[in-house]
Amino acid sequence: DSKVNRSQNSRRNIIAFLTPYVDYDKLNNIKESIHNIDINFQDKYQTDFVIFHDGFPYSDVIEALRLSSHRRIDFVHIDPVFRRISTIDGYDPYLTNPTRSKRSKWSYHNMIRFWFYDIFRLEVMQDVDYYLRLDDDGGYISPFPNVFDIMIKKNAVYMANTKHQESAHNLPGTEKLEILSKKYVNEYKIKPSNPEQFDEAFPGHSVYVYFNNFEVVSVKFFLSEKVTNWCLYVRNNGGIYKYRWGDAALRYVTLALFAEDTKVLHIEDYPIEYCHCHGVYPPSSN
Repeated sequence: DSKVNRSQNSRRNIIAFLTPYVDYDKLNNIKESIHNIDINFQDKYQTDFVIFHDGFPYSDVIEALRLSSHRRIDFVHIDPVFRRISTIDGYDPYLTNPTRSKRSKWSYHNMIRFWFYDIFRLEVMQDVDYYLRLDDDGGYISPFPNVFDIMIKKNAVYMANTKHQESAHNLPGTEKLEILSKKYVNEYKIKPSNPEQFDEAFPGHSVYVYFNNFEVVSVKFFLSEKVTNWCLYVRNNGGIYKYRWGDAALRYVTLALFAEDTKVLHIEDYPIEYCHCHGVYPPSSN
């Protein structure tokens, strides 16, 4: 097949797919996600898939997935990272129940930490410039342009999905994220790169988020010293586990602190229609 691109050359951009299991039950679902990208992403099949997973898939499942796409597909086992819960003073993950659980007791919180912090530290990511996130409960409604070319041309660090306001009722501990963020700014004398976005990040008893089930992310930006220090500060605080601070809210605050407005692109400005279980983005596409 002349369209197949499974070269072993060093890749610069990837499609990042996180799934708790790669097994027979998930096979068709993952195939559908891969096929959705293959028919809609206009990159001439030049971008590899990297499937981050726990457990150990059967070899015939791996082969079936690799043969299902025009793209190279690699599998990265993340059990040691994904299942680890940071030690937090006065907080016992054995005795404490989460504010929300999915699949298993702490899987949802581990997923948040993975997208917020862990993914950038994996060996496979060290030579990657950008990644496009893909969730198994989302997909694209129509063909969309090569977002990596757009990011490079604009010298951007992030392409954001629709902004949304999430209340403390839905996100317990929102006020504590606001307190922590402002404490960090004052303690380390941080001058927010987007002060307007930071000032409006916590309206009333709520927080703004980017629905980051769609996102294009600069790995180098999130590995920079200033962003790494902030992410470590958040991770070590334990709010992800104590209060279920979501990666969507943390992404919004992080960008407000360290990314200039011109470095963040928005899905509304491009011909991209993304469908997730919550709806179609941008909303005008619905």
